Amino acid sequence: MSEAGETIPEAQLQAQRGFRMIWLIPIVALLAGAWLGWQTLSSRGPGFAINFRVAHGIDPGKTVIRYRDVEVGIVEAVDVSSDLSYVVVEARVNPLMGKHLVEGTRFWVVRPRVGAGGISGLSTLISGAYIGMDVGPEGGQEVRSFRGIEIPPIDVAGEKGLSLELETSALKGIGSGSPIFYRNINVGEVIRYELDPKDPTRIQLHVLVHEKFASLVNSGTRFWNASGLDLAVGLDGVTVDVESIQSLLIGGIAFDTVAAKGAVAEKGAHYEVYASRQAAVAAVEEVGGLRIVLDAAELGSIEVGDAVTYREERVGRVVDQSLHDDSRSVGILVEIDRRYAPLVRTNSVFWNASGISGGFGLGGVTVHTESLEALLRGGVAFATPDRPGARAKSGSVFSLHSEAQDGWRGWAPRIWIGRGRDPAALKPSAAAAPEKEERVSPLSKSGRTEGYGGLMRHRGMKR
Repeated sequence: MSEAGETIPEAQLQAQRGFRMIWLIPIVALLAGAWLGWQTLSSRGPGFAINFRVAHGIDPGKTVIRYRDVEVGIVEAVDVSSDLSYVVVEARVNPLMGKHLVEGTRFWVVRPRVGAGGISGLSTLISGAYIGMDVGPEGGQEVRSFRGIEIPPIDVAGEKGLSLELETSALKGIGSGSPIFYRNINVGEVIRYELDPKDPTRIQLHVLVHEKFASLVNSGTRFWNASGLDLAVGLDGVTVDVESIQSLLIGGIAFDTVAAKGAVAEKGAHYEVYASRQAAVAAVEEVGGLRIVLDAAELGSIEVGDAVTYREERVGRVVDQSLHDDSRSVGILVEIDRRYAPLVRTNSVFWNASGISGGFGLGGVTVHTESLEALLRGGVAFATPDRPGARAKSGSVFSLHSEAQDGWRGWAPRIWIGRGRDPAALKPSAAAAPEKEERVSPLSKSGRTEGYGGLMRHRGMKR
């Protein structure tokens, strides 16, 4: 009771019934957390492992996985293998990409690279390295462990084409990323190269021809090394052949249809890479052409693709060369065009037309050379006596002389190479008697002279 005599009522506690609004805050927070947790778990997708040689530029929680430049996963952990031979990258992709973790799916690290094809991955200087992904065939067997590839592939999704296997004995300027040319147009790239596991002296090149140019490759196509300059010197001057400035600087391969056009090439088709276009053309076998072997003490300046001439007219080409099995001499395989095959007789003589030969006499100095082209580029020449012997057969072997002897260039037999029958054909009695044939072993390179029924050595015209 107060001084004024008033009575102060006492406070009474009353229990409130019903739901208080303040409880909504923790409930909503709990539901939101559960929903976010479910969303996180449902969007994680499956985990898997990628094995790389090194983990340069790969950071857990930072390095992402991209497919067509779209982020589809992330690296969760990086560790070394139990035998310390490689690193294991633990990663995870979203559920949509999870079904594409099948055999054939490929992963590689995208980082700045400087190669034959130029500079790539410059964007990673700012964003950091990431792991590229290319999906395997649909419906493939699911796997959860992959072996990463060290060199980014060219035939990724969106850039399909015709993959081919090329072989060569030396790279000579060709490398991963080197361009493939068709008539000076860039139509593909070299994906990678490696030594042939069956023959370490050979190099396998895996190349890709872009899809819109794939139909240009057929059974009559030949490939050659287009790196650097190809100089041809003849009577008409110096001819410089280069596929493009790009091939001059970084190397490249060119191709064209130089044989009879056939069926379009299929994926994985094999081709040889020749040293030059000339060598590629020379390797094309003319139907009905005459193939013979020239036996020489040494090869000299003769190369594959060099001309074989008769009276300074090109009538054939050098196809191959190799040491004989006994290693005492060199066998040079030449092909004479079908039209000119009748010029080669059992008593024909062949000599190295490269360089200059000459002699001293009462009339002064005599200089002999087949032609300026033969002098500069090399080649083989031959002549047939005025009384020609029997026609030589494929597989015949002739000695290759170092130079022409006196009188050979003056021979002028009448040998009909036109169409139809020669109206002034020589009588059978005018021909020289056939000489004795001597069987010899073929070239040591397997398969180069098969199909000739053995090789027959002709002694030619004795001086």
